[in-house]
Amino acid sequence: MGRITGLTAAALLIGITAAHASTVSVTDVSHPRPGTLRITVGYESGGTPRFRLAPRCAAPSTAEWVFGASVKVDPGRHSASLELGDDLAWVAAQPGCEVTGIAVEMLEQRAVVARADVPVTIPAPRVAAAVPPPPATTPARFGISGKKYLAPQTRMTEARVMWLLSDRVTPYLAYERTGYAPMMPRDHDDGIMTGLQIHF
Repeated sequence: MGRITGLTAAALLIGITAAHASTVSVTDVSHPRPGTLRITVGYESGGTPRFRLAPRCAAPSTAEWVFGASVKVDPGRHSASLELGDDLAWVAAQPGCEVTGIAVEMLEQRAVVARADVPVTIPAPRVAAAVPPPPATTPARFGISGKKYLAPQTRMTEARVMWLLSDRVTPYLAYERTGYAPMMPRDHDDGIMTGLQIHF
């Protein structure tokens, strides 16, 4: 009789444990609106659990952070939904965890009692485009300069317009005027001169 009673108690204990087994499973993944990812889960629990989204890391790394998500729990239907932004490219670049996926974790009190993987793909981290070097400074194609020469026997003013064909060849057109009257009847005190500067 004692043995039968022990078996009955053991069976009852197993039944109670089975009745309160905590499970969670992903039932739907959708995009209710642009930029939003919604994960719906069904669960079995002896109370009203809490849910969170955690990264799944490649062994042996672990994560000390969770995703920011809004959570709604419907105890009557034993379901919950979690929403977050669907731009997950930043996830793969987090230090300390080689993220391979996302998991829904169900908590009772403060302990994780069940977990389910979310069927989403983590995109590769974005690679910042290389900043192109600044363009080489191109010297001005045209230039204007002015000069004055002062000496005991010389006074001359020059205005010059230059055209830069390359970094070595520069033709120019100059107007020159002296500060003295012409020495001969047909002479003059000003003139236009052209030239070519060649740099080696």
